[in-house]
Amino acid sequence: AMHSPTKRGCTPKFLDETLDEDVEEEIVYTVPDKIVFKNYSELETGYPNTRKLLLRMSDDVKPSKRKIQIMLPSGGNFEIKDKKAQETLEMEAGGTLALTVIFRKPPPTDVPLNLQDWLCIRDKISKTIRRVPLRAIYKGDTCDDDTYHPQEPPEPPHPL
Repeated sequence: AMHSPTKRGCTPKFLDETLDEDVEEEIVYTVPDKIVFKNYSELETGYPNTRKLLLRMSDDVKPSKRKIQIMLPSGGNFEIKDKKAQETLEMEAGGTLALTVIFRKPPPTDVPLNLQDWLCIRDKISKTIRRVPLRAIYKGDTCDDDTYHPQEPPEPPHPL
């Protein structure tokens, strides 16, 4: 009496639908989902501090070969090692691409800021854009989200 076969019959269809939506969302994702440089007041000005960012493509994307465009922040404090401000990369389903995010501590200002920028990752086929926050905290390990500067990502540049 515990199982009702009719219910089981409709589950897969429902699952497929939700899966489709997920796939739409998650063509490319990153590990970690944001990069945070902590306590940058202790760093040397201008010295390139680095963190690894992995770009991963879901296993089941169709078509499985994709062109991914990465668009780099405009702020100047963050950059991606060996990449131009706008670059097109090729990825395959299930593939991983390692990027190195560089943060350079800006020259001192009267009001030190928690800095924020975004790496935009755009899938050319679906036109979805994922924005990965790149952050630097002036003092300590954590801070409130609303203290980052700027708060809003700039409009993405027009694709090449």
